[in-house]
Amino acid sequence: MLVVSRLAARTRLGWSTLLLGLLVGVLPAQDPMSDAGSHEGVAPAAADRVDYFRQVRPILTQHCYGCHGPDAEQRATELRFDLRESVFGDLGGGEHAVVPGDVAASHLVLRITSDDPEERMPPSDAKDPLTPEEITTLRRWVEEGASWSDHWAFQPIAAPAPPEGQEGAINPIDAFVRRRLAREGLTPADPADREALIRRVSFDLTGLPPTPEEIDAFLADAR
Repeated sequence: MLVVSRLAARTRLGWSTLLLGLLVGVLPAQDPMSDAGSHEGVAPAAADRVDYFRQVRPILTQHCYGCHGPDAEQRATELRFDLRESVFGDLGGGEHAVVPGDVAASHLVLRITSDDPEERMPPSDAKDPLTPEEITTLRRWVEEGASWSDHWAFQPIAAPAPPEGQEGAINPIDAFVRRRLAREGLTPADPADREALIRRVSFDLTGLPPTPEEIDAFLADAR
């Protein structure tokens, strides 16, 4: 009973807002703490920036890794788009595949937008050429500074800072949920009364409704 009481008290608003977010389908798919698929706590203005891991890497994997990937037997040149040091490193003569923020100096952009069939990449005979949307994504990525992020499994775990200006949040996760709901033009449900809370927790933990004695004990516990 003590566990039930503490769980209900500590999740008074968290469960209701989190459940609302799941029901209306507005929570992120990858990480409940993330809005953009990268890191929570990023300013809303950065939400529209091109994300390397979600948007750029899949394009490079699909269209470029065949000749510029990890397979040494298939690689056509020393340039590798799967390695940060190769993407941003010197290709020789001071040239670079990607110069963050400088489209004109980035050979990646120059080659994928070239009108010369001898220069354009992927080659003109490629079975899977880049789409105009993919070219725009790569160009924007370079313009915005060519941010690079490794797979999330290799990144250190860090606690995100709850967004500010989310009054009424009792649990830190509520601040994230409230901000996302606000972006969708939604408002969280009113907090459930204590009778509803003990009923929910009891069903979650035991699959059965609470007994009258358990309800009385929970209502008498001011914590």
